[in-house]
Amino acid sequence: MLIAALIDNLVQWLGRTTSKAFMIAVVVLLSATFLSHCSFAFGWKRTIVFLIVSIILPYFSEVIGLRFGIPFGRYSYTGYLGPVLPFGLPIYVMISWVLLLYSGLFVGEALGMIFPILHGILPQLILVSLLMVAVDAIIDPIAVKIGHWVWQKPGKWFGIPFQNFFGWFLTALVTLYVFMIASSGSPAQSQPEPRWLYFLPVLMFSLLSFQFIGLLRKLSLGKLVPLALLLAIGMLGIYYFVMVQGNSST
Repeated sequence: MLIAALIDNLVQWLGRTTSKAFMIAVVVLLSATFLSHCSFAFGWKRTIVFLIVSIILPYFSEVIGLRFGIPFGRYSYTGYLGPVLPFGLPIYVMISWVLLLYSGLFVGEALGMIFPILHGILPQLILVSLLMVAVDAIIDPIAVKIGHWVWQKPGKWFGIPFQNFFGWFLTALVTLYVFMIASSGSPAQSQPEPRWLYFLPVLMFSLLSFQFIGLLRKLSLGKLVPLALLLAIGMLGIYYFVMVQGNSST
């Protein structure tokens, strides 16, 4: 009971941390952590390649989406997320794309270590892209409720059109594929050591998931709580099994 109460209090606190100052602090901290982590895991050359690809491709995908409704559907940002790039795309959104794609790469590699059948280029591309869709299935309903952006034609997934998830999948798939080609390395070739490097990307998804739980409860989106909880527990489980597998093989 005590543990359950502590988790409940933590979830409620994370759910209340929706101020712009908190968002900026989190983005700055995550960005600094990303740069140090990426430079150690990939080296500076591949880090630069990843930054270029994961910024430019999602940026143009979002711009096309804002102008023509492809591939995400027709939506518009409200100005809540602060400073914007040309064509009205918030800087915060682009930073989020970079961080989510990077963390997704490590989660995909970790799953490939647990399940060898998932340890190829095509399985990794599909796996990480699906993970991005799963995260967006929680992010988008929260963002719309808070007022980050609005959909011209709301869909059936808590007001989100299913085309949006196709757009996320396609954008992630193309971005990751171009990165793999541009950096001349498959997931198997670029797999970093030591295994504790997987902790930070997995922890990022876990903390986001717990914050999602608090926000979903606060915004009357309780039906999505099981999905967020599954994502949080799944991330922690992935890291645990990776560490166990690593320790047993040494």
